[in-house]
Amino acid sequence: MRGILKFFLIIIMIIFTTCAFANSGFKSLSENNSDLIVNQKHYIKYILVWKNMQYRRTMYYNLSPYVIDINPVTNRVYVCNPWNDNVEVISGTNDDIISKISVGKVPYTLSINSIKDIIYVANYNSNDISVIDGENNHVIATIHLDNTPYAMAINPFTDMIYVTNPWNNSISVIDGKTNSVICVVHVGLIPDAISVNPVTNMIYVANAAGNSISVIDGTNEEVIKTLFVGEWPSSIAVNPVTNKIYVASGNNSVNIIDGINNKVLTTLHIGKGIDAVSINPTMDMLYVANSGNNTISIVDGKDNKVLENISVAQDPIAVSINSVTSKIYVVSYLEGIIEIVH
Repeated sequence: MRGILKFFLIIIMIIFTTCAFANSGFKSLSENNSDLIVNQKHYIKYILVWKNMQYRRTMYYNLSPYVIDINPVTNRVYVCNPWNDNVEVISGTNDDIISKISVGKVPYTLSINSIKDIIYVANYNSNDISVIDGENNHVIATIHLDNTPYAMAINPFTDMIYVTNPWNNSISVIDGKTNSVICVVHVGLIPDAISVNPVTNMIYVANAAGNSISVIDGTNEEVIKTLFVGEWPSSIAVNPVTNKIYVASGNNSVNIIDGINNKVLTTLHIGKGIDAVSINPTMDMLYVANSGNNTISIVDGKDNKVLENISVAQDPIAVSINSVTSKIYVVSYLEGIIEIVH
């Protein structure tokens, strides 16, 4: 829910943000070892920073990025820019922008089928999904919806795409083979986040206003259980290797759910203002974005202990991990930054 509320607040803040950037320019995290690149279509500043023995590269945008996702197979990173109506493609090898793809109105979230190398972009204001071919970075189809899309998740094995419709409390199920909606599943109040376990074919929906998680069986697309968690669950991540589900809630907690019996195992109290969670299944590491104290908490999934708190830029609203390269990508909306840590 915090993500939804922030969406509307950002519409107001973007006017101030754009003016502030135009008047004051960009401020670097470090004036040492900096490499300035000026692009005619973007004003991007690359800053090389050493902090806590971690190499960073920071990308500054003239309009703030919002959501980021990674295809570990191709080592490409995709960034939604809702105020530019485009998606930018970053090379995971050298962290350079290699393409800019125009999509629908206000691309708010995206999800990737890493097997087919297809990217799906949810366009909030045009009520549709842009389908991008990851090989040539072109939009190859547009899926029109009856509802406003918000969050998305994909099962690459079944080729099914799941899209939350927060304003009518449902999930649209799209067949990736035909790019058509095959059914609508009703869930809890304001579905704010969604994740899939491709191994068990279970879909987990965080219902922000319902303080609950809806568990959908992907075999018949039906809700089989509802779990009550912390207040305002707004982010969810699944480790398909351990079959554990991690749910971030507005009361500064992360609930860990056992995917075998769909019961809450334990609750972690980590940072302040938890905005997002992401998982590295190969290392069994959880990454938590804490916008309240501007940190990323790294949690060992084996014993649920915090290994490190990494200080990042103001208001980290999204975090994503390349499970192959172990690079951490952090989006700071207020500063218009993507920080890359490894």
